[in-house]
Amino acid sequence: MSQSIETGYLNYEQASDYTGLSQRTLRRLVARGDLKAYKFPGVKNVLIDPKDIKRALKPVTPLAEHNAMARAIAGDAA
Repeated sequence: MSQSIETGYLNYEQASDYTGLSQRTLRRLVARGDLKAYKFPGVKNVLIDPKDIKRALKPVTPLAEHNAMARAIAGDAA
C-alpha cells in the first residue's frame, strides 16, 4: 500500500482509480477550483483528500425533474 493512501491523501493516479475519472479531468477540476488539492512548497506532487472529492460531488437532477423545471421557467418567462 502506498504512503499517500496510508496517510489518507491520494495522488492524481490514485484519485483517478478512486473516482473513475481521468487524471486530466481531475487536473482540470483542481485548476478550476472545483476540487481542492494540496502540496508542500517546493514539492511537485499534488495530493487530494478523498473527503474533498466527496465534497466536490454535486447531486444530479433527474432528467424528468430537470425538464419540468425548464418548462416552468420557460412558462414564467413568456
